[in-house]
Amino acid sequence: MALPPALKKSMPALGKFGIWLGISTLTSHLTSNPELVNALATAGVGVANLDAACGVISSIASGKLGDYYKDFRSHTNFGINHNLQEALREGISNALHELGTTFLKEKQLPAHEQQQIGFFFQSLAHHLNNEINADAQVDGYVLDRAGFFRELLRKVHALPTDDDDTNAADAGVLIPDLSDATAERLVTFLVDRIEPVAQRFINEEFKTNDKAKTAYFIHLLEYGARTSQDNNELLQQVSESLDDIGKHQQEHTDLLRQIAQAQQRIYDVLRTLKLDFQAYISEFGQFKARIDSRLEPSLRLNTNYTNLNASFSYQYGLRYTSFISRDTEIDQLWDFLNGQPTRRLLWWLVTGPGGMGKSRLALEFCLEARCVNRYVGFVETDHLTTFDWSQWRPAAPTLLVVDYVAAYAGATQKMIGQLSRNAQNGLLAQPVRVLLLERETRDDWWNSFLADRDIAESSYVPGRPEQVLKLPAFTDADRWQIITEIHRKQQKPVTLSQAETLRSLADIDPDGRPLFAFLTGMAMAGGEDIRRWDVHALLNNLLHREETQIWATHPNWSDERCREGHKNLMVLTTLTRGLSVSRLKELLSQSFSYLPDRRPDAGLYERLSDIRKRELPNGTEENVYEGLQPDLVGEYYVLKRIEELLRDDFTGEETVQALLQLAWNLTPEETWWSIYRTGSDFSHFPNPTVRQYIETSRPLASAPEMAWLYWANLRVNLTTYYGTQGNMLMAQTRYEDLQSLAKACPENQEIVLAQAKGAYNLTTDYGRQGDMVMAQTRYKDLQSLAKAYPENQEIVLAQAEGAYNLTTYYGTQGNMVMAQTRYEDLQSLAKAYPENQEIVLAQAKGAYNLTTYYGTQGNMVMAEAQYVDLQTLAAAYPHNEEIVLLQAEGAMNLTTYYGRQGDMVMAQTRYKDLQSSAKAYPEDQEIVLRQAMGAGTQLYFTSDEEKIKHKPHFLTLLEELETLLAQYEENEHWQERLPQLIDVRDENQWLKL
Repeated sequence: MALPPALKKSMPALGKFGIWLGISTLTSHLTSNPELVNALATAGVGVANLDAACGVISSIASGKLGDYYKDFRSHTNFGINHNLQEALREGISNALHELGTTFLKEKQLPAHEQQQIGFFFQSLAHHLNNEINADAQVDGYVLDRAGFFRELLRKVHALPTDDDDTNAADAGVLIPDLSDATAERLVTFLVDRIEPVAQRFINEEFKTNDKAKTAYFIHLLEYGARTSQDNNELLQQVSESLDDIGKHQQEHTDLLRQIAQAQQRIYDVLRTLKLDFQAYISEFGQFKARIDSRLEPSLRLNTNYTNLNASFSYQYGLRYTSFISRDTEIDQLWDFLNGQPTRRLLWWLVTGPGGMGKSRLALEFCLEARCVNRYVGFVETDHLTTFDWSQWRPAAPTLLVVDYVAAYAGATQKMIGQLSRNAQNGLLAQPVRVLLLERETRDDWWNSFLADRDIAESSYVPGRPEQVLKLPAFTDADRWQIITEIHRKQQKPVTLSQAETLRSLADIDPDGRPLFAFLTGMAMAGGEDIRRWDVHALLNNLLHREETQIWATHPNWSDERCREGHKNLMVLTTLTRGLSVSRLKELLSQSFSYLPDRRPDAGLYERLSDIRKRELPNGTEENVYEGLQPDLVGEYYVLKRIEELLRDDFTGEETVQALLQLAWNLTPEETWWSIYRTGSDFSHFPNPTVRQYIETSRPLASAPEMAWLYWANLRVNLTTYYGTQGNMLMAQTRYEDLQSLAKACPENQEIVLAQAKGAYNLTTDYGRQGDMVMAQTRYKDLQSLAKAYPENQEIVLAQAEGAYNLTTYYGTQGNMVMAQTRYEDLQSLAKAYPENQEIVLAQAKGAYNLTTYYGTQGNMVMAEAQYVDLQTLAAAYPHNEEIVLLQAEGAMNLTTYYGRQGDMVMAQTRYKDLQSSAKAYPEDQEIVLRQAMGAGTQLYFTSDEEKIKHKPHFLTLLEELETLLAQYEENEHWQERLPQLIDVRDENQWLKL
């Protein structure tokens, strides 16, 4: 039943339908056939999707994009040359031949129907490839495939004869003699199978026909060249149109998002190809050179479409499963991107535990935002420090994403601070948004980050930078959807019930993280029984499957030296977050026995992890051997590999220590953070010896002090980690490391500052536990360091904050003598450094503490003395609203204490202070709230007898409380206190009688 040569010769050119079917068929199966994505891309999108998308766009752009759909289809067959035409024709023809054969085998049909079916498929090949040219017919196929094939069955053209000159248009028309049931079965069969089978045969044609594949790549590039400029101009028109809707912010955001989603459908099918076709298009290199010459930071989108090995299915950039359960967060990010248009720079932080989907969320949002003329992507870590942000003048609205902020807190702080100053000086002609990703806002980086006034100035939530976007856990329904989607993609049945699966998953990961739902689904689809598993069993299984099913399939895996060397190399690349080829050349030239000899096997390494191009600060590109990702998987691999090496009693310990030392020497700025994350993420790793090895590792004694500074940073974090856990023995041990290092490097004030931070941490943690002897001992270290380095105000500030904390702990214990002593330290420091408002703020906090503790004890003389200090500080620093707020809080407390003692004169005096503060700072809702709370507490704590006795005063309080509630009750800052204030107001209405 194969097509005769004469028939093929009768097809001089593909019709629109044949071209569209070939290209759109490939498109429709991209997500379900990773092999095809690696070999091909697509030049189009489904008509139905495009119609819907353009319908949205047309409706909001006053018809400016109304012709986009028509232009798209008119360009689809641009550049279809002879080689590509032949490949598509051959693929479609062979596909229909197989479909006809398969249908006849599967169906028991009468002989006459078999003959008619055979004729139909031969005729259909000619019909699809040559004669369907009308746009309406293409629309008919896409919008109603069943109706399309029914129409073909109703009227099928006869085949041309063997005469080469036969005109197909002159052939007769035959109507197949089929029963209604057979015809309907045939229609259903074609609807279900024509596209996947055609996709497979076209794929095979491309594999064996390099000229066709080259023509296809050229076609894509030419199509892109013809449409991209028009597309950008049209999108600009849309953007201008939307300016008219700017007053309706939410509508504006919704519409922009719809446009972005429509454009994303186009981008998704024009996915990044391997740049093998650059050789065929010289203009591409020139275009890239123009891009490189622009003074723009290097941004990347982690859509790793080039390495489609099954080993990498769990990397978020591959988007293996659908993006679900984050619509609310995407909406909030659109508000962040488009809101507050008069503010040129804004930053916002997204938080969530490792594996909660922060990077995937940022990626998906970037993919949408880039479709509405935004320059978007993840900032390369090198560019945080090497790019000259002071000279950057963005040419387009820009979204910068910074991942692992805590690891690069200093560099990120400098970048945002510089951009904030640029914005304040009118140097940002385009809006810039910076999206930060980190697991949590820990004190070791977050406090100093927020203390930077330039950063506070550019916070997305004015005055509330601590208001971050915290990702919620996935629901059981969400996690079940991930698991079932994996099984559908792999065509495997789910062997456990939903209830059993979710119970087991809760044991593995009680935090509801999508990553672990994904890994669990992959294990189940691989035939594993996950019942009674914990997270270690899940990751053990993952690494075992990786090694046995992916890594071990490489022919060199059987070579022990090669295998072990590459596994050790991946420990290094994971700890260092990737090593460039130049770094590896230098490293491997030293011929370490435990690493690959001279050079890694790139083919083998690509099975273990990934090799990708990274743009260097000088604008060139270099291959980088990446570590195992995502982070949690990579961290666990490091622990398991070290555990495996330590089983060798002869060389294991030496190899482990050498690998860790190499990591410290290569990239200490990355290694310290990797080690900290590994230890904290897997604090319950079954073999504690392994954690001890990585935690106690250190650079070479001869390493530069910068390496030792990062080692000190790790020690600071470990004092925090162990102190928070209450393991003060380990916290003290890590602090002693800091003491020794600072003693050895007294000229390096950054290392000395690290000791001060560690001393502050232990002062806090010992004090929190009530061990004031040890808290005081560590505080004395702070005093000594501040005295030795008086010009280093960061060290002095650490002492001030330690003293403030001690006023809290001593005051809580009722030891007012020691609380007062530490407060006097604060007074001295603030007097010595009056320009350092953070130190002054520490004194104000201490004064507020003592006002509270003395007032609680009824010692109003001392409480009043500390409050006078608050007044003095607020008057001296009127622009520091944190200090002014502390005075307001002190005044509010004193109104309560005086009121309880029946001293109405002093209660009224302090309430007048509240009135004055609220009047002076009407925009500061927290200060105004303190006035309302001052009025409310007096009304609440005073007996009815006293209220009657001083009725004018309390009636005034009630009226002022009512006025404030009417004015501010909708304010978010008031919501926590609002119910109590309303109750007080309602319960005292009798005063009006």
